[in-house]
Amino acid sequence: MTVKRIEILIQGVLKGFGYIAYIYVIAKKLNLKGIAKFIDEDKIEVIAEGEEESLKEFIKYLENNPTAAIINSLEYRVIEPSNSFDDFIADF
Repeated sequence: MTVKRIEILIQGVLKGFGYIAYIYVIAKKLNLKGIAKFIDEDKIEVIAEGEEESLKEFIKYLENNPTAAIINSLEYRVIEPSNSFDDFIADF
């Protein structure tokens, strides 16, 4: 089991479409730990830690957005895990 951490920045028309709730549900389903929060009306920052395969699947879910939100860009980078999260939370 290889634990990794990713930092994701999502930009687009996001507020009011349930996208951050979608992120939360998928993260919980994949047993990830971390946080998703709006850093601006059109930007969401996600920090997630978990098994490498789960993180890859997480990115695919986020890219294949089933909500009405419009994603203009989704960028991420893999960094060393810090194990600083006990759960996944969504800061609405």
